[in-house]
Amino acid sequence: MDAIVMVDGRQAIPVRAIPLLTNWRALSPDVIASILASDQDTLNFLPAFEGLRAHYLKPDGTHEPIQPGKWKTFVVQPLQVLSEKIEAEQRSHAAGRDQWRQESLGKLFAGAFVWRDEFESAYLREYGPMGCHARSSVLSGGNKQMYLEALGQIGSLADGSRATFEPDDYVLDYSLAPLPPQWLELVREGFESVAPDRLLANQTSPGSISTVPQATPKYISDVLQEGAERLLQRGAAQEAAILMAIRSAAQDPLSLPTNEPGRPGVKAAVQATLKDSRLFVGKTTFKKAWERLRERGEIADAQR
Repeated sequence: MDAIVMVDGRQAIPVRAIPLLTNWRALSPDVIASILASDQDTLNFLPAFEGLRAHYLKPDGTHEPIQPGKWKTFVVQPLQVLSEKIEAEQRSHAAGRDQWRQESLGKLFAGAFVWRDEFESAYLREYGPMGCHARSSVLSGGNKQMYLEALGQIGSLADGSRATFEPDDYVLDYSLAPLPPQWLELVREGFESVAPDRLLANQTSPGSISTVPQATPKYISDVLQEGAERLLQRGAAQEAAILMAIRSAAQDPLSLPTNEPGRPGVKAAVQATLKDSRLFVGKTTFKKAWERLRERGEIADAQR
């Protein structure tokens, strides 16, 4: 069984499958529910997922958006109760973890899904080699605890001061075999009327790059052309390429330096880096992608 289903001719991911795509390492049921509930504390530490919305597949094959408030009332709060119950009754950490995995998945709405392209776009921005996690791998103070809570990785640090992010650990594996049958039944619940898309079995997302070589122009081109171009919406891939190129030049996208008179600035340098990319065919493609990032506040000039 694969974690991709077709809804109205578009690839979708059952929400219950999301914790399984990385073997419970990322986006546990409580975290994905909080994201879909637009919980601001969670989004502060997983900002790339802001705006991600889930939809409900009706028995007649139609679908409708699930409002964030429903996630908060009917999923997030029951998951909090379950967590507190398990913590109070568990015989050991391992036993509590296993019980949580068995019971928490079923608390997510049956028949709920996210569009694959939208999810992967956010996932790449968060867990990709140059994403938010890679840039935030060193944490300090009170932020560290909240950050790890969002990841579901409490207790994973040995020195108490560093959180090491390895993209290898965040591979999206859409094949659900050979997972426990009870988990597969939970994932399929609500999707009996649609067929899984087997054409993309075992493919992984661009956010699951298994190695992180130096971010050279060739690396940027390879990653975005071979991975993101195939799986993400083209516009999202263009924007991710620009942000990656900016960071590979040791620049902060939110604090770009002012151009020096007579010398090309960061924008010109990035455009030159990406000039041979198939993502930027057309005279105005790069300009439009750059402007979209500026309009959303993902690119900004340094304050004087």
